[in-house]
Amino acid sequence: GQTQNDYLLEKLFVAMQRWDREQRIVPLPQTFSVMLPMDLREPGMQFPAANIVTYCFIRRRGRRLNNRDLLVRSLREEMTDLKNTRHHTKFMNMIFGAHFYPRTLRTILSGHRCLATAILSNTGDPTKRFYVSLPREKGVLRAGNLTLEEISGVPPIRPNTRASISIFTYRRRLKISVRCDPNHFDEADTQKLVETYVSAIRDGMNA
Repeated sequence: GQTQNDYLLEKLFVAMQRWDREQRIVPLPQTFSVMLPMDLREPGMQFPAANIVTYCFIRRRGRRLNNRDLLVRSLREEMTDLKNTRHHTKFMNMIFGAHFYPRTLRTILSGHRCLATAILSNTGDPTKRFYVSLPREKGVLRAGNLTLEEISGVPPIRPNTRASISIFTYRRRLKISVRCDPNHFDEADTQKLVETYVSAIRDGMNA
């Protein structure tokens, strides 16, 4: 009963908890928070050069991650509710209120307050949003004398957010792009975090 997005979100929580335990971080975090960009476009809306998105924050206490059935069910219910209410989430209401009280928004976003442990952006297949039908050769999109071989990129990282993750689906492959906070992760750490996340995804598929 999970969507791909719900599954990837669940496994990110599992990977974050597994990472902290393997790194012997003491004390273990009481709560993990994942920031998710959510598309606000409706069918028929065409904005080729603009991002029309909102953000939601999914939080789970560490002890709740040990019960997979509860975690899966709660994420499914929360994501379904967010899809139906994404135009007036808490984040959207905060941005709207900041129009009247701009000093409040500056206070919230200033400094080094941690808003999320990680960011997860599941873009899917971006080529499905192209407004022009382009030919494909062996699954690769062609535009004139250019071919689109790969797609990658990640959202920017705010202070104290440890990782930014993007998911792309292209050429029948799921690609994970990750960038970590360079103040806390070197290249080897980042690679290990990727492997931890991929391992959590595969473990769930093989269970």
